[in-house]
Amino acid sequence: MRQLIARDLEDACVAGLSADRRFATAYNAALQAANMAVACAGYRITARTGHHQVSL
Repeated sequence: MRQLIARDLEDACVAGLSADRRFATAYNAALQAANMAVACAGYRITARTGHHQVSL
């Protein structure tokens, strides 16, 4: 999962991408980091409606 976060952060820095795409990629990295922290604490987030709110 750390590799996915690192990849998304690198991709978010690509100058040729639109600002919207860079933001979405950086947001995904932050969401994955939050999910990883929650999982390390022993919790599990399901892929149901509202899972972004639970993660962040």
